[in-house]
Amino acid sequence: MSVDQVRRNFDSGLARAVEGLAPPSRTGLGPDVEGALIAIVVAYPAGNEELIANARRAFARELAGREHDS
Repeated sequence: MSVDQVRRNFDSGLARAVEGLAPPSRTGLGPDVEGALIAIVVAYPAGNEELIANARRAFARELAGREHDS
């Protein structure tokens, strides 16, 4: 899966999570990112900005790892 597709999947998953919906399966996202998105869903409807920031940081780390491995 391309980095662009994974980025789109993260954006979509984050948008779903802040609405209280679980991210879809087979997104290409790693377990840290998926866990961060699920934490947002569990906290719904709180919309915790720190949880959203955690998800963005987890995704940034994942992307950095993918680019390093390329």
